[in-house]
Amino acid sequence: MFHESQWTLALVGIPTFLFIFICEVFLFRHQVSRLIYYTSSVFLIFFSIFMLLSCSASLSYIQNNQQQVFNSNEAEQANYFMLLTISLNGAIWFLLVLFYIARVALPSSDLRRCQAWLLRLVFLVLVVNAAGVNVFGVLAVDFGAVLVVKENISSQRAAVVSPTLVHSTVTVSVPTSTATSAVATEVSVKVLTLVEQKRADFCRLYPHYEALCRVNNPVEFEVEAKPLPGYNISDVPVALVATNRTTRLHRSLYHLLMADGANKSLITVVLDGAFPMQAAVAKLFGVNYHFNLINSTGMYRITEHYKYTLSAMFDTLYPDAPYIILLEDDLEASPDFFSFFSQTVYLMKKDDSIFCISAWNDFGYKHASKDTSTVFRIEGMPGLGWMLSRDLYKKELEAKWPNESEPLTWDGWIREGPQLQGRECLIPEVSRTYHFDTGMHINAYQQRKHFNTRSYAHDRFIPLHNLDSLLKDPYEVVIHSLLKQAIPFWRNSSRCDYGLVPRDSGKVYVLFLNDEEKYHWTFTRCFNLWEYDVRAGHQDLWRLTIKDNQYLVVRCPISPYCSYKPNNLEPMKFTTTNVRRSLRIH
Repeated sequence: MFHESQWTLALVGIPTFLFIFICEVFLFRHQVSRLIYYTSSVFLIFFSIFMLLSCSASLSYIQNNQQQVFNSNEAEQANYFMLLTISLNGAIWFLLVLFYIARVALPSSDLRRCQAWLLRLVFLVLVVNAAGVNVFGVLAVDFGAVLVVKENISSQRAAVVSPTLVHSTVTVSVPTSTATSAVATEVSVKVLTLVEQKRADFCRLYPHYEALCRVNNPVEFEVEAKPLPGYNISDVPVALVATNRTTRLHRSLYHLLMADGANKSLITVVLDGAFPMQAAVAKLFGVNYHFNLINSTGMYRITEHYKYTLSAMFDTLYPDAPYIILLEDDLEASPDFFSFFSQTVYLMKKDDSIFCISAWNDFGYKHASKDTSTVFRIEGMPGLGWMLSRDLYKKELEAKWPNESEPLTWDGWIREGPQLQGRECLIPEVSRTYHFDTGMHINAYQQRKHFNTRSYAHDRFIPLHNLDSLLKDPYEVVIHSLLKQAIPFWRNSSRCDYGLVPRDSGKVYVLFLNDEEKYHWTFTRCFNLWEYDVRAGHQDLWRLTIKDNQYLVVRCPISPYCSYKPNNLEPMKFTTTNVRRSLRIH
């Protein structure tokens, strides 16, 4: 409050005084200048009253809050320095008003001319002093804010808003001797809890980290996950791949640590550079952090960082880990994130045809997915929170990881045939991660259209159904069973309209789609699905849930499941001209 008052006085009050002084010395003979002079005088009187009220409020504010805000010797010195500065400022301005009124009241005759010029000289000296005190006061306030307030007010922030913090007040009796008697003085000392001190230390260094240092509802960092019964991944660490993205790592860490079964000792933030703020966030949350000091730039920097992360996790940080879970710093883990992997990890041990387990469904939109207990098999590697085995990386991927000359990014490369070799990944129908921010690959438009509209599991524990049916051969039995009972969905029109959406519920439909790439694009755009490349399919079959119906999409003639297509039915073609807008399916 007093900071803005100082600036107001310096930028408005001083030019006003100088203007009046110039009018008095050089223009006082003219009637027009006399009118301007007295008009400015009235303004000056009101402005001085405002100044005195502002200084009084500033003094009252500091005196009432100094014990809460300042708690060190240097801070107290700075506090009294600001008090003295503002008090002196107020006194000088008050004297200026008195001298000014005296000058106006004096006659301007020759007998009083010497006294008039003396008053003018005093007036000018006081103006210069007032200017100096104002500027000095601004510097004093800024000095105190930078060196004192930023250091100490963070403790108060943590103490005020955190529901888990405990405030302690210690009353100390200090005997003091005088010539006649001993007087006991009570001193109130605020003792910071360990949690408060951690937040204060962090916010002193990084006060602009608004989510952790704001006064109202800062993010909690002392979070403890609930134990998970039947936990099968107690030896599986998590690598949180991170970079120097300002003030968002806390969100990923908070939700990850809130997921049942989280173990702080098995979570490591791997940074692609020496970024002290991100390291401090990791330390604040009680997890490990590791620096990857690389010099590459652009897309290859990400590719190189992922290789370094996997190698460091398997070779150095967790040399006995059979699996690793990879997560990015722009992902929010669901409450059953670890539960999902714990329930499915045995399938990787049992089935060599499973390449990875991912928490992400590329087609997991709100209007196209519903059952949180269902798991699919798909070709490709969705990423965005996924688990792979030590053998897969050390025996296959590490040696042939793409170098700087490769045109593809690491995830595009890993989805190719030579790496997959016919293997598939397990994914949930409803994703267990949520992508909440833009990045190098995702712009604001894509974030709004393809990521803000995703479904997301919110329950703490969700039992997954029929997991054994996800093994290679049993899964084929499941798909064939669905296709046998599916109702073929076909229309004469290739228009993208609501006639494509089933009006009933609880049934299984199959739509046979022409497998040309342009029709894949028009179909996914029509249904508001991922449209940039072919993903989330099992042998060119996609599984969706639309209006409580299972909706199978088979690309013909490339898919082996096209044998279920009636002979008189042509695969549908959605032309570009007929897909003018996406369907809004709710």
